Amino acid sequence: MDEENKQEEFIGRENNEDPMTMEASEEKAQEIEPILSWEVQEHVYDRGLVWYILFGLFFVVLNVYFLWGSGSRQWSAAIVTTMLAIVYFVYLNRTPEMTQCNVTTVGIEFNDRFYSYTDLYSFGISYGNNKRILQLLTNKRYMYTIEISIPDDLDPVLLRSVLIKHIPEQSFNHDFLEKISRVLKI
Repeated sequence: MDEENKQEEFIGRENNEDPMTMEASEEKAQEIEPILSWEVQEHVYDRGLVWYILFGLFFVVLNVYFLWGSGSRQWSAAIVTTMLAIVYFVYLNRTPEMTQCNVTTVGIEFNDRFYSYTDLYSFGISYGNNKRILQLLTNKRYMYTIEISIPDDLDPVLLRSVLIKHIPEQSFNHDFLEKISRVLKI
């Protein structure tokens, strides 16, 4: 009889029918069910023909310098620069993937990563250039500001009211590198 009970217990565990496990997973599922959810593009840059011409011209000038302007012909630097330009061009022209953003009671899930509220220092919502962006500042020392686009059909006041319960709000000023990357559209 004892052996029969052990076998049933083993089969129950194998099929995940342990009542304690099922209750814990249901509580966990309820805990991280999204309060707000939306889908956005991974990145959105509007680069025109002038940008691509300047991009190509930059790398051509760099290669001319390496081959003739530096006094010594640096073939390896020219080859590396050309390969870098090709890889960067292909990377920039890939179609941006759609990614899911979920705001839950315990944190924010974006781009297949989960940021708990304890890992976030503050948030801000910026408006400009016909775009609304949720900015998250993490507690990590070398982590950059996470920027998430807010779609037109999502009310930013509702988003703010959900987030303010968990993390403080602050206004963000773009630092020098962020301003340059926005101007260069990279």
